Amino acid sequence: MISSKINIKDYFSIKLDDKYKYPLNFKFNCKIKKKDKSNLSSNGIYFIIEKDTNYVIYIGINLSKDPNNKNFVDEERIIKHLQSLTMRGTRIGISSSKKDWFNKCDKINEELYTLKDKIPNKDTGTTSDQNRLSYANIYWNKFKKDENFEFILNEHFYAYYLKVDFFDNLMMDYFSNNNDRQNSKKLFKEKVVNFFEEPLSKEYKPYVYIVKNNSNYPYSGKWRSKIFNLDEVKKSISTLINNYNSD
Repeated sequence: MISSKINIKDYFSIKLDDKYKYPLNFKFNCKIKKKDKSNLSSNGIYFIIEKDTNYVIYIGINLSKDPNNKNFVDEERIIKHLQSLTMRGTRIGISSSKKDWFNKCDKINEELYTLKDKIPNKDTGTTSDQNRLSYANIYWNKFKKDENFEFILNEHFYAYYLKVDFFDNLMMDYFSNNNDRQNSKKLFKEKVVNFFEEPLSKEYKPYVYIVKNNSNYPYSGKWRSKIFNLDEVKKSISTLINNYNSD
């Protein structure tokens, strides 16, 4: 199980783009070429973490769509989350219920509320939702700034990616035993979500998971995930693999 720490300033370039209106006026790009980041290729699990507290904001999976095409977690997942969690970035959109999400949020930052009509109401491929909007709301006085924005994000976030060889083997089993590639992809994803992503989210209680499962919006309770510790995360994943093999 190879682990890689992803510091924002080392992996992403974040520049103002005058072609886009505020708050969508930052262009996010990945710095590292594919040939130099094999450790970030699928299949694996990633954690997005607050630097000051080591609280976990998000736990996700980065999976291939088929055994011959690899996804890179910085390009496919993390770059999108950085935009959707801050409500900054040229690719941000909200695919449904945008007004409802903003209007339900009577404690939302007034300035953030006034920007709702500037956010496209469609799936842009970097789609935010009420859970991520709620996170942006907490830190909007920080995320709203144009000046030193890349520095701000580097000081606020970091991520860890764990490339899990067991997932590669699991994927090959599904694709070799099923002639329907679409069905193989679906079953493989469901298995990883149910046996790995969901248990890890229950254990670590990342912010987005807590808000998603909370009836109050925006989430106003005290949020404390389990503190991120790489050795403990590896043990948790290893335990889940052993449990899967023993079923």
